[in-house]
Amino acid sequence: MCGIAGYIGKDCNAKSVLIDILTKLEYRGYDSAGIVVCEVFDSQKTVTYKKSVGELDNLKSKLNLKRGACEFSLGVAHTRWATHGKPSVKNAHPHKSGSIYVAHNGIIENYEKLRVFLEKRGFKFNSDTDSEAIAHLLNFYYKQTNDFEKAFGKTLRRLQGAFAVVAVNFDNPGEILAGKLGSPLILGIGKNSHYIASDATAISQHTSRVVYVDDFEMLRIVAGAYQITNFKNAKRINKRVETLQKEFADSGKGKFDTYMQKEIYEQPEALTNSLRGRIDIKTGTVVLGGLKDVERELKDAKSIAFVACGTSMYGAMSAKHLFEKYAGVHTDIYSASELACGNEKMQKGDIAIFISQSGETADTLQALKKIKKQGALCLGVVNSVGSSIARLTHAGVYNHAGPEISVASTKAFTSQVAVLALIALKMAELKGNGKVCKALLKDLIQLPEILKKEIKKADNISKEIAKLLHKKQSVYFTGRGYTTPLAFEGALKMKEISYIHAEGYSLGEMKHGPIALVEKGFPVVAVMPEGELYDKAKSNLQELKSRGASIFAIGNVGMKDLKELSNTYYLCAKTHQDLQALLYAPVLQLLAMHTANFKKLNVDKPRNLAKSVTVE
Repeated sequence: MCGIAGYIGKDCNAKSVLIDILTKLEYRGYDSAGIVVCEVFDSQKTVTYKKSVGELDNLKSKLNLKRGACEFSLGVAHTRWATHGKPSVKNAHPHKSGSIYVAHNGIIENYEKLRVFLEKRGFKFNSDTDSEAIAHLLNFYYKQTNDFEKAFGKTLRRLQGAFAVVAVNFDNPGEILAGKLGSPLILGIGKNSHYIASDATAISQHTSRVVYVDDFEMLRIVAGAYQITNFKNAKRINKRVETLQKEFADSGKGKFDTYMQKEIYEQPEALTNSLRGRIDIKTGTVVLGGLKDVERELKDAKSIAFVACGTSMYGAMSAKHLFEKYAGVHTDIYSASELACGNEKMQKGDIAIFISQSGETADTLQALKKIKKQGALCLGVVNSVGSSIARLTHAGVYNHAGPEISVASTKAFTSQVAVLALIALKMAELKGNGKVCKALLKDLIQLPEILKKEIKKADNISKEIAKLLHKKQSVYFTGRGYTTPLAFEGALKMKEISYIHAEGYSLGEMKHGPIALVEKGFPVVAVMPEGELYDKAKSNLQELKSRGASIFAIGNVGMKDLKELSNTYYLCAKTHQDLQALLYAPVLQLLAMHTANFKKLNVDKPRNLAKSVTVE
């Protein structure tokens, strides 16, 4: 949610750089955009301040981006996802107070008190946002101190909530100030320039050298230098400069129509990268360097708590049975948004695994901070290297699935399940149960190649079903046992991008209420389990069919009687029962994508949603 950008230097024109950064941040979701830039040409200072609603192209059309390099330029830009105040030009960032301009990500919880305080002192508010209070408060302290850096520190100390703030003062246009608490912020270091962004992907085209800004840290940046200060105690901080990995590069859509389609088809490669170097084929064991220092704790663990939101939470649910079956540990699944504000307690000896594609999910991050304070061992499974969750957890494992641009998560889901499977099997090894894992590891290695063929086959059948489904108002997704989380995830995908009302249920729960809605032609997508639950699931499916449901059943090649139980069916290739979910998931993803395509919707940017949810 929201993208923040800053630039100062001599290497480039600030307008072009800032627009490029915002373009890379489009995947986060936004409804308006704005920019303020100060450029020096032939010793003459020019200020450009523009804002717009809607697509970033609307902002670009207001700018002259063809102007060449200048002697010096700096600026701040922003893409906004509305929280306080509807999408509009007046609510777009940056916000202005006198000569000061501010862009802000996050939510200021005490903004109403600040607004009253500032209005009593003559400041007039032009927007409905909480963010404008930051600009006026900074201006208030600047007038008091005549010291922009000191005023910025006082402002940050007074703010309550979550924020990443970037500010410029065109009274003295030679510096950019930035600070954060809770929201992500990254400093990029160039030769004669510095860059600021909400994540590393956005600046990877300009520099590979970055500093990850932590909570309570404040930056003062000039063209050739920067300094970092703790804004609570004013102590200077020296931080390591890190080098971005190649996986940050985005190669575009290539031959595909959308990022979602591309990322669905990238799942075999993503799985390969998630598994690469982590399975010793000769010994049939799991190698997870990121967990090396916590192996004793994993060996002694009696239970595991998974903490996540949305798709990541369903990924945890999909892996739950692996931890219980192979590692023999009790597992709990927590919604991060509920855990962050609930009364649940963990302590030393407990283990919690925090799962997030972006590594910046605000609810998951707040839950992590809470549980870490309580003394539990906190592990991370994230896709974004250097993200907040990756840095705050005690240890963890990266997905290495590559950049995921489309808002609806696809390859991150399957790679999360694969990584969690590796962790479960590693725990089994440490507990002396390694022999039972070897068959599963063998099939896991072969899975990417199977999945590559499967996606191409599944694409056609999912498109046929979507042609019928896109005209419906509601649809049930059902599963049983280990396929129930897939029903939840399939329903979520359908809601996210096609805007069709979809609900996920266990087939066993249908007769306890949901079946009341089933009538002739009501669509049901059934994700069928293999093994001992199959006969129960068949009986549940027969109950739906007898009431007129139109059933699309997804199973594997061993389920020969699905034809009689369904209107349409699809048989995936067969793999180990405990890995079958990794073959079923792309079918559900393709079904949602094609349904949205038939409705002529933008599958990469569904309404009201953002890729990285950085507000609670």
